[in-house]
Amino acid sequence: MKFSIYFVGIATLAVAVGISGVAGPGMLAFAQQGDGGGGQDRVIQFQLADLDGDGRVSADEAAVRHEETFAIIDANDDDTLSIEEYLAVRFGGGPYGPGLGPHRAEMDKRKRARFNSMDTDGDGIVRKSEFLAAGEEQHKAANTDGDGKISIWEYRAARRF
Repeated sequence: MKFSIYFVGIATLAVAVGISGVAGPGMLAFAQQGDGGGGQDRVIQFQLADLDGDGRVSADEAAVRHEETFAIIDANDDDTLSIEEYLAVRFGGGPYGPGLGPHRAEMDKRKRARFNSMDTDGDGIVRKSEFLAAGEEQHKAANTDGDGKISIWEYRAARRF
């Protein structure tokens, strides 16, 4: 069952580490880059992405989170995201609905920019391959020591924590 509002705050490091091992809306926390969630939420998000519990998030772990995130956001299960599907999901702690004023408008503006950056062919939709490629790039960018895994410190730095 798809939901239009999620508690998603992760991996994009959503993206960097791949905002989101247990499936479900709460696992999305790691899928997108920094739209909210407090410090403790981000630690939990990191721990959820660390599937093997070694204190680091590998590219494979990040990819799992990104794939789960994409599946939840893709409301019509067509392996593409429209801007409407993307905007309908709340990245960060807790839901927000229509009409929440300037905060909502600013968040939507940032989300539109992220959506457009993932839409590499400029056709107005984000394919699963584009979404996963963006997640992979974010993981690489967050991996500042080049060992292929994201530490909690790299995660915090990438999330502007």
